[in-house]
Amino acid sequence: MPALEDLVRVRFVLLAALAAVIALAAPVAASAKRHRHNPPHRNRGLTIAATPNPISTGEPVLIYGQLNGPSHAGVQVTLWHHINRRTRGFTVVQRTTTDANGFWSITRAAGVVTTNRSWFATAGRGVHSRTIHERVRATVTLNEPTGPLTTRTPIAFTGTVAPNHAGERVVLQQQVGPNGDQWRTIDSGRIAAGSTFSIVHRFAQPGDRTLRAVFRGDRRNVRGESTPISITVQQQQATGFTIAGSAPSIDFGQPVTISGTLANGANTSVTLFGRDEQSGGFQPLAASTTDGSGGYSFTQSPARNTIYQVRVTTTPATKTALLFVGVHDVVSIAASTTSGKVGDAVTFSGTVTPNKTGHVVFLQRMDGGVWRTVVVGRVGAGSNYALAYVLDSAGSIPFRVLVPGGPANQRGISPAVTVTVVPSAASTLSTSGSLPPAS
Repeated sequence: MPALEDLVRVRFVLLAALAAVIALAAPVAASAKRHRHNPPHRNRGLTIAATPNPISTGEPVLIYGQLNGPSHAGVQVTLWHHINRRTRGFTVVQRTTTDANGFWSITRAAGVVTTNRSWFATAGRGVHSRTIHERVRATVTLNEPTGPLTTRTPIAFTGTVAPNHAGERVVLQQQVGPNGDQWRTIDSGRIAAGSTFSIVHRFAQPGDRTLRAVFRGDRRNVRGESTPISITVQQQQATGFTIAGSAPSIDFGQPVTISGTLANGANTSVTLFGRDEQSGGFQPLAASTTDGSGGYSFTQSPARNTIYQVRVTTTPATKTALLFVGVHDVVSIAASTTSGKVGDAVTFSGTVTPNKTGHVVFLQRMDGGVWRTVVVGRVGAGSNYALAYVLDSAGSIPFRVLVPGGPANQRGISPAVTVTVVPSAASTLSTSGSLPPAS
């Protein structure tokens, strides 16, 4: 059997070895804790950037940078993140390896980044980037309302907010500026458990409305706005003298038929009056005579949103309710290219009729079944627009241009144009200047 002193000696060696291991592990543990609770404010040999920023919920994000100094090739880079209100401190997200130039990149796929978060990266002991903050817009949808759209009638405006913000408030806003860039809150509602909302509103006055839903933001997501919708609220019918349009709204240049019936009014002279919804008084536009059952019909091609009324001007005088006909802007679109690679710039251009010089215009991209606004611009001289966009993800991506409505006309939407985008190496994009600089 081993001597007692030999056993004591072995135990001493084992304890010494264990102490050495603990001593070596202590800096690593302290470093991990430091990463988790003390995010760096400046880079120490490792740069970082993210694009795009901000994003809408679920959009893919490219995080990238460069390791400086000697021996920068083939080094493992670790990406850390902190998600507001969901985790304490920073935790490891993903790892990659630098290329021959020290460049590194990590892609967070579509559907992953849904809330605000912070990132930094490390590459070996004592080498780290600064901390960057990604802002994520909530995605808000607003559905076209169904049912009668008449004065004093409750109209339900429904939609969704993603990610789920159950219990928080969504506001319904009406466009009031002449160029589509001013809004006024007219009602609000709460988000239900299923991330849906319903705002019931009554309009006291008839007329055309351009509306949107807005989630004002919180710690998890920044402000999100829905794509605007246009509706026409009609006045309730006058007893015994009806009026209706063949469509509640038309595209610029199209005709609309205005018809109705005068009770007990066979072979009666009637006059169609109209006025621009934005300004001006009623003017006589056309005259006709009712048929044997009191029916009448007029055809018009208004250039702007127009209010119509049919009147009997002889004794006994009478008149219909007001009829509102919305006129949509017509928007053309052309892309400078329909194929390219990530990092290429594409210019979308076209015209808006009637003339909308100075009006706000949106370039939108289809993502996950939702049209997201990616560029906001203005209609230029001659009612032309040109919107440049840098392709930031691969795939067959539909784009369209939307001109929000206003007092003069309802919103106009261009046809969709699909751009086929292939991937490009992130390091190539960085050196070519197609990516924002990392620091």
